[in-house]
This record gives sequence, structure tokens and C-alpha cells, in this order.
Amino acid sequence: DDSKVGVKGLLDAGITKLLRIFLNNQPVIEKKSDSDAVTKLSIPVIDFEGLGKSAAQRNDIVREIKDASENWGFFQIIHHEIP
Repeated sequence: DDSKVGVKGLLDAGITKLLRIFLNNQPVIEKKSDSDAVTKLSIPVIDFEGLGKSAAQRNDIVREIKDASENWGFFQIIHHEIP
């Protein structure tokens, strides 16, 4: 894709630090139900550290991505080595 949209466009533009709009400092969301009980939802966080170290770790990470995708539809990745 030559449109320079997305992560590649940011990297090609020389961005070396994540922009504030991409930072999520509130990973826990509180939602009040009709009964005033508070339900806490936590976004799945997947750690890419050690991704290339062993097949077992890679398989665990792939399983976590699959689970988060199937059950949540989204997830947060940490230690992904993208500046």
C-alpha cells in the first residue's frame, strides 16, 4: 500500500514515539448495569516479548491472539518492538 496510511506511514514519516491518541492509560472499563452493580471489563493484553525465542512461546502468543479475537474482537499488544 503506497498510501502511507497507518503504522508504515508513521514510520516512513520519521515518527519515533507513539502519539497520545494511540496510548490507552485506562485499560479497565467500568460499566454500570441496570441493577447498579459495577461490571469491570479488562481489554485483553498480549505480550509479544519472547515471540521469536521458542516455538512454545510463539504458540502461546498465537493462542492468546486467537482467543482474544474470537471472544473480544480486539486486543492490546505490548512489547511489539514498533516505536
